[in-house]
Amino acid sequence: MSRIECIAPPKILIVDDRIENLVALEKTLADLDAEVIRATSGEEALSALLKHVVALILMDVQMPDMDGFETAALIRSNEDTRHIPIIFVTAISKDQKHVFSGYASGAVDYLFKPLDPDILTSKVTVFLELDRQKSIITRTNQALKAANRKIIEHQKSVVKEERLKVLLQMAGATAHELNQPLMSLFGNIDLIRMSQDEPDKWMPRLDNIEADVKRMADIIRKIQTIGSDDVVPYPGGASIIDFDQTIDLLFIADSDSDHKMVNTLVKDQPQIRLAWTKSLREGIRRVKEAKVDIILLGDSFVDGNGPDFLAQMDSAGAKKPVLVLIGHGDETPAACIVQYGVCDFLPKTGLKQSLLLQSIAAALGKFRLKFEH
Repeated sequence: MSRIECIAPPKILIVDDRIENLVALEKTLADLDAEVIRATSGEEALSALLKHVVALILMDVQMPDMDGFETAALIRSNEDTRHIPIIFVTAISKDQKHVFSGYASGAVDYLFKPLDPDILTSKVTVFLELDRQKSIITRTNQALKAANRKIIEHQKSVVKEERLKVLLQMAGATAHELNQPLMSLFGNIDLIRMSQDEPDKWMPRLDNIEADVKRMADIIRKIQTIGSDDVVPYPGGASIIDFDQTIDLLFIADSDSDHKMVNTLVKDQPQIRLAWTKSLREGIRRVKEAKVDIILLGDSFVDGNGPDFLAQMDSAGAKKPVLVLIGHGDETPAACIVQYGVCDFLPKTGLKQSLLLQSIAAALGKFRLKFEH
């Protein structure tokens, strides 16, 4: 069952020190779907704005103590109210200097007394529609941000799930790799026991035991770095961990500072070879013609945008794992490119080496599980 959202009518603040003028304005605006709030002075108007969110202000210029220009200037000086459109309603001079003073203080329009009800209604209707459109855009942006957060959370959960599969695959492959030197170790121990009275035969067996122990120690050392290393398939469906495999990472972005950041994060990783291009066109060419294991997309390019690049890759049938850098507060790209199956979204601000390496390893594992197994 769909939920019907109830939206309160917009509010119009009318400001005039003469009650009869306020009554006349209320009567003219009565047919509009809006709530009218009165204020008889500049001070009352400022107080009303503390209590209500208004879409439009209709304000008389000539008021005692604080005139319309002064009130408008104070409204414009406040961060929460500076965006509210103000229409001055006045019976005084229409000369250019006077009108310019009104616009300088923050007015968006002038209405001169005696008021034409049709003109007043028409102008107010325009500003109410603008407020309505702004509210729709705000709610839509909030909904998009919420949706993007869910998409990113889902992407991360999928990556974690696929990474777990890869780690389990690694564990099985490592157990298989350890089995051979372990069996050899037990065999040599048994042979030594069988030749207790022949010490001259012990040394070759001891050498074999030492070699097996060194091999097992090397495998254990590799297990300790399992979080950032890769798995490669071998004939017959078996897999082993390849800790010396070179990973070709293509970074596409037109920002020199972003390239410097990524280079700093991977420069002490000898298994990662970083290539960089500012051009999406050049990126497509490299994907087609050169060795590229994984792609890292920035958030700005000299000749297009991320969705363009991913669409071109998809059209060309170029299947590569893709990671995407997102700047602070920039949720929109996630909604645009998630349809292309990117592996992860990484925060550009404060990106850590551990997160980048973990995402690269998970993306490579996920990609192989999807396309090679």
